This record gives sequence, C-alpha cells and structure tokens, in this order.
Amino acid sequence: MKTDVEEEEKKQKSFRQVRRTWVPIIKNMLSTAADIVGDWVFYLRVVKGGYGPDLEPWLLSFSVISSFLGGLTVLSLIMNHWSVCLNIHNIHKTRFQNVVHVALLSEMFIEDIPQFVLTWLAYDRRMDGLGPYAVFNITTS
Repeated sequence: MKTDVEEEEKKQKSFRQVRRTWVPIIKNMLSTAADIVGDWVFYLRVVKGGYGPDLEPWLLSFSVISSFLGGLTVLSLIMNHWSVCLNIHNIHKTRFQNVVHVALLSEMFIEDIPQFVLTWLAYDRRMDGLGPYAVFNITTS
C-alpha cells in the first residue's frame, strides 16, 4: 500500500514530466507566432505610412519567408514531439528533420538580420526614430 507521501511524489513527478514536455513547445510556438505577427504588422504599417515604397517588396518578401520558416518551426516541433510520444523512427522522417533543422538554424541569416536592416531603413527615413511597430518587429525577431 502506498503512502500519501509516495502518491504526492508520483503526482509531482508526473507534473514535472508534463511541464518539461509541453512548456518548451508552447514557448517556441508563441515566440514563432510573435515573430510572424511582428513582421506582418510592421509590413502593413510601412505600407500604410508610406515610409519606403521601395522597401515594400523587400518587407513583403521577408514577411513571407518569416511565415514559411515559422511554419517549418511548428512542423518541426510537432514532428519531434509526436515521434517521441509514438516512438516512431523512420529514415525519411530523420532526413526531413535534418533539412528542417538546417533551415531553422539559418533562419537568423535568412530572415532576422535582413528584417532588422529593413526595419532600420524604413524608420530612418521617418526621421523621428524607431516607433512602437519597429521596436515590436525587432524584439520579436
């Protein structure tokens, strides 16, 4: 017969396991969503404010790239989580995950740095410094 202390320890261990599994996934999904929202909100603000018509196609391109890479991030999280839960090991899954991981590792150079430079250029033309949309875009990248 288990004591109350053993039952409580079992519950705490179970809670810790759930927390270790789900909290990182939720944090990554929320930061990915914030990055995508930040890029699109900034793009729409630049289009509406007319800060740089020559920058609009570039901002649109990098917002689309951000959305694509965000989708890859979510797909990678789902694949990693469910393959661990279901104990799935497949050579095709592994190859696909390797490609996704390389894309996500290069995300900073593909999307974040160009987005930062474009943000700076758009608000440099505005002449009154970085506004709240620019700051949100930079901090979520």
